[in-house]
Amino acid sequence: MKIVSLVSNISAEGCGKLERVGRFQTTSKRIRAAEYGLFIEKQWHLVDNASIFWHYVRVVSPQSVRCRLETGQDHCLHAVRIDGGTRFDLRQIYHVFAKGRDVMGFRKFVLPLGAASIAVTVLGASASADISDIVFHIRAETPDGSFAEYSARLGDGYRDEVAGTYDWGLTQPVNMMSSSGELIAQLGSARVFCRDDPQVDLNFSVFAGSVNTVFTITSPLLGFANLTGAVGRTSAGLVMSDLDGDGVTMTDWNGNSIFTSRYNGAAPGGTTFHNSFLGTYGTPVSGGTFSTDDNFPGGGNYVPVPGTISDMSSRFRFTLSPNDIASGTSVYEIIPIPAPSAMTLLGLSGILVARRRR
Repeated sequence: MKIVSLVSNISAEGCGKLERVGRFQTTSKRIRAAEYGLFIEKQWHLVDNASIFWHYVRVVSPQSVRCRLETGQDHCLHAVRIDGGTRFDLRQIYHVFAKGRDVMGFRKFVLPLGAASIAVTVLGASASADISDIVFHIRAETPDGSFAEYSARLGDGYRDEVAGTYDWGLTQPVNMMSSSGELIAQLGSARVFCRDDPQVDLNFSVFAGSVNTVFTITSPLLGFANLTGAVGRTSAGLVMSDLDGDGVTMTDWNGNSIFTSRYNGAAPGGTTFHNSFLGTYGTPVSGGTFSTDDNFPGGGNYVPVPGTISDMSSRFRFTLSPNDIASGTSVYEIIPIPAPSAMTLLGLSGILVARRRR
């Protein structure tokens, strides 16, 4: 089925431009947003390849704007960009609208809403995010004050402007040497993933040298347009293994949590969203492995984030026993709460869809 953007009675100012984006054929026209909306349909690839989602989006600018549909590497429609600036993210409203085999009937039923200029406020709207130049930093320290550091920069990773994501991964292990040539630790693997939604993922694996080693591992600072009335959640996991036969321990640093997620300031500064893993973790078993995780608030839910939020970051800091290995994973998300008017109309859409299916 051909995927196009249109409202049945929309009128264009100037020329319409036909574009090919991924697997979708789209029309991009200059429209007067005060009078018209943009109707978007997107194919959702399931096993039977038969489900389709529909979105009706109102462009809220009072001026004439150019709308461009954007797809990601998965060839799915992700966003509408306005005049090359504001980017409205559609991924978080896919589940609200109709899906199923009776899509043509649904199209005929919903399109008149567009003709009447009934509009839905876009949920999960976000402008393209800003990422700090240092996207990954690790510092390994020993009790005598020796240390080694390693950083990855923004240009070392891949930024997908269409999908609104950034991805960096370590290509090979890094031996972390002190200024005197002593092996302090080894960074075995690392990955940073950011999404404009916004979201920050921070993952790593490390090997401690011959003494207790303090590791500090920091994510990039992800900045974005101010969000007020947002919700967030985190999930983090730790795995540690003994390699020298005397057990393994991972301990928080000076009574602070091993993992922390922050907003409005780079970790360890800013405001705390959630702290995970207080105390000592591990196993005395020779060659043993210990793992633990923390999901906040749990159950796939979100909790309110007070105030206005403009950036986010995360950090691990811990002491690892000699000659042992440890790894950590984390996902930190903040999303806007849908506006009441949007939820009202989305609820209406659900009623109409249910009525149509009957």
